[in-house]
Amino acid sequence: MIMEFKEQLNSWIQLNDPINVKNVLSTNEMEAYRHILTSSSLEGSYVTSSASITGPGAEKTKNENNLDTNFGLAAINLANMARISAQYFPVGNNRKEKEYNDYKKRLASCPLFTITLSTFNEITRKSSNWNDLIEDIADTFDGINNEDRKQVKGDLIRLANTAASKSKTTETEDILAQNVVDVNDDVNYYLYDTKVSFFHEKKKKEVKQSTFRVTRLKLRFLKDLWPEVSEVMNKKVIVSVKDWLDSNNTKSEDDNKKPLTCIS
Repeated sequence: MIMEFKEQLNSWIQLNDPINVKNVLSTNEMEAYRHILTSSSLEGSYVTSSASITGPGAEKTKNENNLDTNFGLAAINLANMARISAQYFPVGNNRKEKEYNDYKKRLASCPLFTITLSTFNEITRKSSNWNDLIEDIADTFDGINNEDRKQVKGDLIRLANTAASKSKTTETEDILAQNVVDVNDDVNYYLYDTKVSFFHEKKKKEVKQSTFRVTRLKLRFLKDLWPEVSEVMNKKVIVSVKDWLDSNNTKSEDDNKKPLTCIS
């Protein structure tokens, strides 16, 4: 069983190692590939991203660099491979919906994760207060304790303001994506996103829609199998927790950003 699992994991790594992805492309495909990397006009919404680590094992995940025993770090590194191979870069121009969806598919297909939740919720805003909507979205994070949910809420507020600060037109549509690694008895990777339309009127950033669709993907890292296959990843570049956080947190372009408002 372990040998078969190693073969599955090796196949996934071959498909998702960024170096291998480039090597299997033809010359013409490489030209298109380079165009994708430099283009900021691809179809689809922009994705504004945040990343955080929660749970009682968060400090160990941040401070221990041993990939063999740090399950949170292992999950982060697999996710990082999927993100880079999908050419999804939350801190650059190439953070479009197409690349983000490819990242989700690649991550969900990793044999070291099992899908425990894959669904969407429709949330109808109950008032004109933006914070009420933020509360409703944060409440969809099942399994995260109340203290860590405050962090999720804070990330959502920052995401919304960052997305609004980056838009240059009267009306824009953004996806607010959250990567949350919760390290508890289980290690769960949450990848939740919400599509939001922003309207700019007289320098005021507003959200007028009343219904929001929250897509939820929750993956459980198979930590019991990790010791048997961890040597496969030791040959790969290990991303640190700091680099993972930096690479998945979209920065605001507006240092003087004003809080978003919601109107009925």
